[in-house]
Amino acid sequence: MAKNQNNKGIIPDKEIELIKEDKLGFEPYAATLKTIISESEPPLTIGIYGSWGSGKTSLMRLIQSLLEEEKEKTIWFDAWGYDKIQDLRGALLQAILKGIEKDAKPTLKKEIKKLTKRINWLGLANVTTSVMLPFSNVKLEDIFKQDEIVSVIADFSEEFEGLVSKYLTGEQKLVIFIDNLDRCSPEKAIDVLEAIKVFLSNDKCFFVVGVDEDVIQKGVELKYAKLTRDGKELIKGSDYIEKIIQIPFRIPDIGEWDIKAFIDKTAPPEIRKYSEFLKSTGGNPRRIKRAINKFTLQLTLAEEINRYADEKNIPGKKLDIEPEVLAKLTVIEIRWDAFYKDIMRSYNPRTGRSILLDELKKVIEIRDDKERKEKLEKSEKLKRYFLDRDLKDFMIDVDIWNVNLGSYKFLSKAIETDEEKELNTNEIVKGLLSGDFIESERIIGMLKESSNDKQSVVTQGILKLTEGEDPDVRGSAAVALCKLKEIIPPEL
Repeated sequence: MAKNQNNKGIIPDKEIELIKEDKLGFEPYAATLKTIISESEPPLTIGIYGSWGSGKTSLMRLIQSLLEEEKEKTIWFDAWGYDKIQDLRGALLQAILKGIEKDAKPTLKKEIKKLTKRINWLGLANVTTSVMLPFSNVKLEDIFKQDEIVSVIADFSEEFEGLVSKYLTGEQKLVIFIDNLDRCSPEKAIDVLEAIKVFLSNDKCFFVVGVDEDVIQKGVELKYAKLTRDGKELIKGSDYIEKIIQIPFRIPDIGEWDIKAFIDKTAPPEIRKYSEFLKSTGGNPRRIKRAINKFTLQLTLAEEINRYADEKNIPGKKLDIEPEVLAKLTVIEIRWDAFYKDIMRSYNPRTGRSILLDELKKVIEIRDDKERKEKLEKSEKLKRYFLDRDLKDFMIDVDIWNVNLGSYKFLSKAIETDEEKELNTNEIVKGLLSGDFIESERIIGMLKESSNDKQSVVTQGILKLTEGEDPDVRGSAAVALCKLKEIIPPEL
């Protein structure tokens, strides 16, 4: 049977492994780093730096592929897959030995098993890196004497280097890739970096480590926060990383043209026509995929609901969805999640519009600086979004101010929040007293749709506050009552 060609399929979140699969334009980066490894002398550790979803794993897989084409030996260690194991250093050491064992000669496999047992028997992986960091606060006096610690590390390192020398032939190199290190707990991530420095640094091995630099720096500072001298930190995260990683490579953001090309190569055919809007999601590959998948799912759902409504002759069930508007809202949801949620939370079912969008449009259209400043002072939320230049420029370009958001809100997951399922009286009162115009208008809109009992409880709570001792609270409560006048139950 022929495979069904789905024009709206979901893109899997899977790293690329071969140059022919490269849709991110990473080939020049991979080729450069492969050349550095090929023409350099070990020990050498390369850091592939990038935020979540930036393509670190894909770039590392491409480097691995290029090296294997030249018959170099490689081992892959996914640190996150071992995060539940208490001793991640031991997992790393054993994974490397198992990687070597896979295609080692039979005579060498005996040495590998012997060295593996040494990890278990001597507790090598539990030996602290106090040799590297003598001011570490970890106590090991009950396990080893200091000279024994040094001896254990030296013996293992020497045997490991000898093992690797026998494993490789001629000018071959062993390149060990460590991925997802920043997804582990900071303490475990640092343990792995220290294992590289202490146990595995030799004249035979290269390491390529994929990390979010900021996460590791903060983890170092957190782990060694107590190590101070004269009130100053002894270990800075940036200095620590520099001692372990000799060559840092930061993955550049994908340019706007490349983003559009990536979408055109990756997205289902039916979705590519909207790449001009979806490209504004930003230069993070995983975020782009999420935007494409989110848009594809919602568009397909809307079409299926409308098909069902036509088939069953239920016109009231049909959704009024414009694909271009949905694409624009998808970009907002993925790139500016808080703004998107506030748009949907400030939705007024009577008008089909968002209070936040209406007010933001008014502020943007104000030409007098003083008038605009006065308007923004009424809402911190409005001010925050107005001052986000990228967001403001996008909103001006996409022009969705006058769209009825009813059908889009139905499709949105934002309506599934606990806040909107069940109004919390304390939060409602807090919102009304916040002094934030947008927030109070949102609360009023929600109260209009709630039960009389809920309205009565809130109103009574506000009335009590007008009798309190704090003049500021009394004033805010009085303002809130004025806003509530349209929905105050007659008996009050």
